[in-house]
Amino acid sequence: NLVANSGTQSTSTSTGAVVVLGGVGVSGNLNLGGNAVISANANITGNLNVTSETYHTGNVFLNSANPSGAPNAAASRNYVETLAIVWGM
Repeated sequence: NLVANSGTQSTSTSTGAVVVLGGVGVSGNLNLGGNAVISANANITGNLNVTSETYHTGNVFLNSANPSGAPNAAASRNYVETLAIVWGM
């Protein structure tokens, strides 16, 4: 086990209790107790389960949505609760 007992918060990719210059591979679960800031793309090959509200400041594409037009109505979508779409803001 590796334990870092420093309380230094991270405010960038070069600060914090542990700083890694190369990549980090994790084959088990990853648990974050604070915010996650991703400054590049996030590629998720499994399910993304969101249990709270989400806020987006850019485009959001679902399934086979067409970035140059309206979403593809033939795409498979399963919305459990409420989905509000405001077009052309």
